[in-house]
Amino acid sequence: MNPIAFLSNIMVDALRFFAYFGGYGWGIIWLTIAVNLALYPLTLSSVKSMAAMQGMQPRLQELQKKHKEEPQKLQKETMDLYRSEGINPVGGCLPVLLKIPFFLALFWAFQSLAFTGIASDPANNTSFLWITGRVPGKVFQSEKLVRRLVEAKIILVDTKASRGEGQKKYVWDAALKMNDKLLKDVLRSKSVENELDVAAIKDAFEPAVKGLDDEDAKNIIAAWNSTNSLAKPDRVNTPFGKISILALLIGITTFLMQKSLPSGGGQQAQIMTMFMPVFITFICWNFPAGVQLYWLVSNAVGALQQYYIMKKPHKRPKNRRSEK
Repeated sequence: MNPIAFLSNIMVDALRFFAYFGGYGWGIIWLTIAVNLALYPLTLSSVKSMAAMQGMQPRLQELQKKHKEEPQKLQKETMDLYRSEGINPVGGCLPVLLKIPFFLALFWAFQSLAFTGIASDPANNTSFLWITGRVPGKVFQSEKLVRRLVEAKIILVDTKASRGEGQKKYVWDAALKMNDKLLKDVLRSKSVENELDVAAIKDAFEPAVKGLDDEDAKNIIAAWNSTNSLAKPDRVNTPFGKISILALLIGITTFLMQKSLPSGGGQQAQIMTMFMPVFITFICWNFPAGVQLYWLVSNAVGALQQYYIMKKPHKRPKNRRSEK
């Protein structure tokens, strides 16, 4: 199994569990806190490494002036300096890199939750801020399975990219991929008395999807687009049009975190401090609101951890040359 898919299945189960403590909105918050606490030792090492590198900036600048015409020698002297101070120059990136699989897994998890109707079913929801949070309801009832199989994929179809026969093909291909998984859910449901019911549902599935006309598909998509949920991008109507509040908050918190991190204060660092929040806001704009919420809470928890680490006295890495 794909490692990200395996981790995504774990995230789905974790979200189902945490959702019972206030809905999917709070479930994402609890899950995010748990992930960040698990990665705290790496965050601690990362912030310490960046603080140590900040203290080395004057010496690095001296080397740059001394060897500005000798790039190879500059590189060697720089690495020797890092080595002598016991500092890993890429150590600050490790927590970010390790969070990427969790982020991708959560993205996949929300696709799965949307497929199964849990994160998008209006009958099973609690409000979370301005977003409709979702909580697990009963496992699919047999008489509703075919309808849910059809609707579950249609809500994910990009109508701008696929029209007419092409649209039905996208719906058909993707819905079939989910058929076996959802049938297993039905088998575990108390609403199904025996496998004959499931067999009847499976027989009805293909003609139900094939018989779906474009008008029905568009009506279901329109109904889906009229609601807000954690499985869809966050959108709020304003005088300036629809905006994603969560994406904007992600950009703001990213900027504040970068401003508070130890840095050399060079021109490149200043450019990155301004550019990265804008770039991250842009790429987050169309993410599912649940993924946006995860990113935002992760920023908030990371900022608290960062503040605690910077305020707490800690030992500098040992100078290896002094030990010789």
